Amino acid sequence: LQGVKINDKHIEVIIRQMLRKIEIAHSGDTALLRGEQLDRSRVTDVNERIEQQGKIPARLEPVLLGASITAARLHRRDVFQRQGNVRGKVRPHELLAGATITQLLRHGKNLAIVADSGGVLCIHLGMSGQLRFIPDGQRLDQTDHVHAIWNVQRNKSEGTLIFRDPRRFGGIWAFDSIDSLREHRWYALVPDPVIITGELLHTQLCASKRPIESALLDQAVLAGVGNIYADEALFAARIHPGTKVHRVDAHRSDTLASCIIEILSRAIDRRGSTIRSYVDSTGQGGGFAQ
Repeated sequence: LQGVKINDKHIEVIIRQMLRKIEIAHSGDTALLRGEQLDRSRVTDVNERIEQQGKIPARLEPVLLGASITAARLHRRDVFQRQGNVRGKVRPHELLAGATITQLLRHGKNLAIVADSGGVLCIHLGMSGQLRFIPDGQRLDQTDHVHAIWNVQRNKSEGTLIFRDPRRFGGIWAFDSIDSLREHRWYALVPDPVIITGELLHTQLCASKRPIESALLDQAVLAGVGNIYADEALFAARIHPGTKVHRVDAHRSDTLASCIIEILSRAIDRRGSTIRSYVDSTGQGGGFAQ
């Protein structure tokens, strides 16, 4: 991923992939195997065909939500920060070892893993980071620059979650609660483009005289739309990228906001965009920019 920026949409893809990776809890009348880990969309297709035949569909459960972190290891101390930037040796429980994952959240380029202990890990991928889930029995294709490893177990299935970041622009921040995360790290974040409204977009753009494309790429306006998605959204909204922001009225802002959400949603469904080597949490390249 050298030289390729990771925007909030890639983080959104990663989270959705984590939630889409499921485990077969009961096979029903399908040929799927109990304990098998698959993409949710594949199982949904199988279940739809089975239900059309009047048979029993497979029962599925998400892999990471509800998973226990049995062990955690930090390979580079400089990628980890505590709340308040307190120094000292990092203990496994600070990486949520012994806890159970209850939520996966995202705001902008920040991913949060929330545990039943109340602890939260905030992970930022920077420009070259990867958060990969490797099911038991499979191997990571790139083992260099791995800075943190979590062993996870759910029911009888095991796997490994790894944080890899060749250029080290990303990092891991530990907080004792979601409230602390929001108070100390997420409080200053700008609106998320996945849920932006026309009114909020118009307010964020204000009366600037710079080109609209430049404004959409500004991290102080939106939390990282990215070149590809900005261009696609502007094309769909029939707004020239060079149009000055102050010429985009409230009505056109409404249209643009809707187009941004639509384009990003389509990109999520296609696992993002791979220009060079971006992959999602399962190791698959994006299929949007093809």
